[in-house]
Amino acid sequence: MHPDHERLMAMLTRLKLIAMRDQIDSLLDEAARRELSLHETLGFLCEHKIARKDERHIQMGLSVAGGSIPDVD
Repeated sequence: MHPDHERLMAMLTRLKLIAMRDQIDSLLDEAARRELSLHETLGFLCEHKIARKDERHIQMGLSVAGGSIPDVD
């Protein structure tokens, strides 16, 4: 593994961005396919994080209410 990649993985772990850490390669590949600028890539990563967080909150709310929704990834 490249030292920069290891450093990025360590930082994402330290920031507790575990889901992003686990998907970072595919997320960055997607950003590259879209030819996003650095600013656009950062926005793309933030949008992904927010969507995952919102999804978790909905699932937690439903589990408290006694319901569930299927996993969507």
